[in-house]
Amino acid sequence: MTDHFETRLYDTFLAAAADQDQIKIFRGLAKQHPAAAAAAVCDAIPILVQDQRERIYESYGIDLAAQKWKEQAKQKRLDLVEEIQLLMAANTYLVLEVCQSKLDTYTIDTSLSEEDWATKVCTAGIDVLQSTEAVLLHALTELRAEAQSVGGSDEVELARDVEASRLAAHLATRTSSTINKKLAHALDEIRRYDKPAGRARLEALLRELYVEAPEVWGKYSRTDWQMRATRTEVAKKLARGHNPPLEEVPLLAFAEREALLKRAREAGLPPREYELFRLVMGDQGRFLRNGKLNHREAAQEMHVAVGTIKSLWSRIKKTLAA
Repeated sequence: MTDHFETRLYDTFLAAAADQDQIKIFRGLAKQHPAAAAAAVCDAIPILVQDQRERIYESYGIDLAAQKWKEQAKQKRLDLVEEIQLLMAANTYLVLEVCQSKLDTYTIDTSLSEEDWATKVCTAGIDVLQSTEAVLLHALTELRAEAQSVGGSDEVELARDVEASRLAAHLATRTSSTINKKLAHALDEIRRYDKPAGRARLEALLRELYVEAPEVWGKYSRTDWQMRATRTEVAKKLARGHNPPLEEVPLLAFAEREALLKRAREAGLPPREYELFRLVMGDQGRFLRNGKLNHREAAQEMHVAVGTIKSLWSRIKKTLAA
């Protein structure tokens, strides 16, 4: 099960890396031929703005340029999938409009040299490319929130998994354990040693991001469109590693919390199970009652159904007892 999860997470990373490669290609073009790259941005953005507006109007009868387009959307009584698609389209339209506003400002700024103008225009184009991924993540966040309000435990778990997977993949393409030595050291403490070091570190990074990134992203998702604040905080959190205070715990024949967490990592608990296990170990007085897990308390903290917690905890105990 763990190998299947890591393969799926790695495939998601490859998809995100391909998107990042496109940004790198444009950066290279902007560096070698800034005037041509800037001209391409100026030609493309107005077309994309108009195309996005027309496409949504044809599909939903909603004009994104109208101030009251949200009221129009409410009157349509769209289903969940349509709501998410409209949200992505609206956010993309907003990103493009912001870019167009910048281009208009640069055009009338007579103080800019041709070189400075090209640099600013190319930077605006890169911001659009980077924001495209944020638009997708915003949509996945909304989908997860909607699933929590109306869906069952399976729907919630699926929505959380899709959001966490894509978020981990996106951040991993922008996080270097080669440059960040503290992060590399932290990953070496938890990575597998039956694979090449680089691949094993990446897989460990993806697993950790899958668990840690959603909480941080939840703090910044409404404002961090370039995801710089999210990436910085998550990287610092991971670089600190797992250094919990020692404390006696009468569970599964282990005595210390640190030893329990190490055992859980070595046992290869999937990220969701490890997240629950670390949550419980971090505040045993809250989550454990006479050695038994308070399923309802854990479910409220992780925003999942009680049945999901029972299933996760059962698998954790089975794995650690093996």
